[in-house]
Amino acid sequence: MKFGMVRALPDDDFMHAVDDDVHFNESGYFNFGDPGRGLGGFLRIGNRPNDGYAEVTNCLFLPDDRVAFFYQRAPIEHNKAHDAGGLRFETVTPHREHRVAYRGEVLVLERPEEMEEPRAAYRSNPQAPCTVDLTFRGVADTFWPWVVVDDGDGDRAGFNEGLHSMFARNHLNQHMAVTGTVTIGDDTHPVDAGLGWRDRSWGPRSWQQVPWYRWSSVSLGPDLGLALIVFGDESGTAHPRGYVHHGYGTEPRRIVDGRFDSDYDDRFYAGTVRLSVRTEDGEQLELEGTAGRTIPLRFRNREDRNLVTRLTEAMITWRHGDRTGVGILEYLAQMVDGRPIGTTLGV
Repeated sequence: MKFGMVRALPDDDFMHAVDDDVHFNESGYFNFGDPGRGLGGFLRIGNRPNDGYAEVTNCLFLPDDRVAFFYQRAPIEHNKAHDAGGLRFETVTPHREHRVAYRGEVLVLERPEEMEEPRAAYRSNPQAPCTVDLTFRGVADTFWPWVVVDDGDGDRAGFNEGLHSMFARNHLNQHMAVTGTVTIGDDTHPVDAGLGWRDRSWGPRSWQQVPWYRWSSVSLGPDLGLALIVFGDESGTAHPRGYVHHGYGTEPRRIVDGRFDSDYDDRFYAGTVRLSVRTEDGEQLELEGTAGRTIPLRFRNREDRNLVTRLTEAMITWRHGDRTGVGILEYLAQMVDGRPIGTTLGV
C-alpha cells in the first residue's frame, strides 16, 4: 500500500449511505478567523443516524476574549442533510462554495475554562441569541489528504486499520475564504476578510479510539496554508499526517514529517506553539503560534462513563516569516488520573 493524496470527487461533497456500524458518523466541520477583527470559531455537525442524533457544536471566539458556545445532541431521523439543532450546512457548488447558518442560543463565557465542569458552567453563565451567516469559498482544491491509501489500481480507500480506523476513515479537506456576519445578542460582527478551512468525513467515529492527537489548520492567505495532525499512541510514538497547499491549480504537498512543540500552563492548555513540517518533495516550514482563550470540551465513553476524552480548542495566530495567519488549535487526549495523556509523554 502507498500513502498519497487523491482529488475529491463531486459526490464526496454530498451525504453518504449509512452502514450498520453503531459508530457511523457523517461529519461536516467549518472553521474561520478574521485576523483584522479578532473574531473566529468553528461549527460542526456530526450525524449519528444509527443513534438517532447529531452532535451539533457552535464555538465562537469573540474580540473581547469571551467565548460563545453551544452543544446539543439534536434528534435526527436520517442522514439526508446536515441540518440539526439550529445549525445548517448547504453545499452550493461542490468543492467551491458552501453556506453555514445558525439560529439559536449560545452560552457566553467570560472564563471559558469553566467548561471543565460543563453543568456548573451552564448554571453560572448567561445565554444569548446567536445568528451566524457565513459563506465559505474555496481557495484551493479539495483532496483526501491524510487517510488515503493507493492499492496500485488507483482506487481510493480509507485508512482501515491502526489508530485511524475508527476516527478518520474517509476525509476531505479544503482551505477557504470566508465572508458574512456573526451576531451575539445585540452585537453584529462582520466577517469580510476571513480565512478558513473545512473538513468532511464519513464512517465510524469514536472519540476514545485515539490516545492523543495534536491538530491545527493554518491559513496564511489564498496562496499558502497547511493542515497538520499528529496522532500518538501510549508510548509517545507520533504519526504525522497533513499537507501544504499553494492555492488553486497547484498540487498540495503531502507532509511526511511534522511536530508540535507546545508550552503548557497549569491546566495543560497550550499557549505558545512551534510547528514544523517537511513535505515529501522537501519543502520545510517553521511557524510559531500564539493561542488565545482556550475552551475545554469532553466526551464520555458510552460503555464506561469513567473513560473521559478531553478536547481543548483555541483560536491561534500563526506567524511564518513576515506573514501572519489564523487557525484553530485542537488537542485531544484521553484523561489518566486527571491529566491528559499526551502531556505525560512530553508532547
